[in-house]
Amino acid sequence: MLKNILNKFLTYGVGNILQTALRFIMLPLYLRFFPAADYGIISVLTTIMGLTSLVLSAGVLNGLVRLYYEMEGAQLKKLVGTTWLWYIVVSGLGGLFLLTQSTLICRLLFQASGNEGAIQRLGWVFIFTQLQNVPYNLFRLEKKAGMYVGFSLFGFLADFVLKLLFIVYGQRGVEGYFESGAIASGLTLVLMGLFSRRYVRFNFDLGLFKQLLRLGLPFIFSGLAVWGLEVSDRLLLLRFAGAGVVGVYSLSYNLANIFRIVLAAPASLLIDPFFFGYAARNAETDIKALLRRLLVYYCLIGSFVYLMISLGSGDLVRIFVTTFGANPQYLEAVRFVPLVTFAYLLYFATISGSLAGLLVKKPEVTSIICIIAAGFNIGINFLVLPIMGALGAALTTVAAYLLLDGLLYLWMERIYPVGHDWKTLARLAVCVFITLGVGYSLNLTAPVLSLLVKLTVSGLLFIALAFVSKVLTESEQATVFAYLRNASEKFTRLWANI
Repeated sequence: MLKNILNKFLTYGVGNILQTALRFIMLPLYLRFFPAADYGIISVLTTIMGLTSLVLSAGVLNGLVRLYYEMEGAQLKKLVGTTWLWYIVVSGLGGLFLLTQSTLICRLLFQASGNEGAIQRLGWVFIFTQLQNVPYNLFRLEKKAGMYVGFSLFGFLADFVLKLLFIVYGQRGVEGYFESGAIASGLTLVLMGLFSRRYVRFNFDLGLFKQLLRLGLPFIFSGLAVWGLEVSDRLLLLRFAGAGVVGVYSLSYNLANIFRIVLAAPASLLIDPFFFGYAARNAETDIKALLRRLLVYYCLIGSFVYLMISLGSGDLVRIFVTTFGANPQYLEAVRFVPLVTFAYLLYFATISGSLAGLLVKKPEVTSIICIIAAGFNIGINFLVLPIMGALGAALTTVAAYLLLDGLLYLWMERIYPVGHDWKTLARLAVCVFITLGVGYSLNLTAPVLSLLVKLTVSGLLFIALAFVSKVLTESEQATVFAYLRNASEKFTRLWANI
């Protein structure tokens, strides 16, 4: 089982890592060609697009994930078609709103005109990216990881090339940023439609749509709550501190976003089809055992990635400034990266509780808890942000996610008791704190050398501490060693044949 999970995770992970590499090639260019205020405008507009998507989608894709393995044949194709027809409607409505109300949106957000063109181009990005949601989810539900990664890379590469043309050579600024996104997402959508049409029957079924809404609507509230937890602070910072501060703070999120791209995104793509397929074939005791170990796996791997990002971000931004000519103002973002990345880790750790809620068809539990945490975050931000600015935003985000995790697992243990291994997770937390202390003590003058030394020493130390602390069971350790040994042998044979 573990080997199968690792193989599929690596398929998704390699694609996301390649995207991350390309993204980092672009990041120093953004920091050079975009003043902090322009970078903040891009972040705010992207935030608005995410909010529009959450409201209009009605959580229908979450319903599709839950119902997909309960149907087959023509009924399954009809379910997919109903989902896609709904997304055609919502993408049109959302895009039309952004295209026709750009002046109003601009005045509401920035209290001035000047960004209407960027908002209109954002409308086209919204339409094309929304329509991509159904085929992307089809590929992962059908366990076509290669197709998912292939189209994802194609879209990203197209966007990468177009951004070079529009921003670096064309000097198109913020508008060029969204123009490239619109063209790339449109091209990707056309290709994806050709490959996914055999899974679809475009016949709207009201009965199926009601089932999709019943399962999906709670996710609107949880999605809005997550939006309130993660990105509402940028809108409040825009109001209290200006676009420049938002730009610096957004850089910390982009660096922390490595966590999502390298780990959280591929894991989320894998887990739904794997878990619900496993749950359909196994007894309740086995399902609960899997949920217990999933939380340990997620926290172990998540902690490693958290450490690498937190310890390496300072040297990375120094490289951007000294080598690529980025504005030194962006160095301030380094202070917020460990906090923001920790918030990503905390949200990543909700996976076991969220899966349990969806398994017993009570996704509203997660929604209610997310709403409570989001309300806490937004409310306390009004008190803290005028005093502490971006640092206050990062601290309140962490506090809100701690509240979210605590409430979720307390509540879910009453509905579907799993009996999580909190002692093992406490030992893992000690390993993280020790590694952070050692990592932050390794400061060298040369940023490249400092980055390499920090990541190497800290990574090896954390792995050693985790194994000594027996975070994984003996059988799991043996499986991991066997998998690594097998991979090493394959790599050796491949290298010998080159």
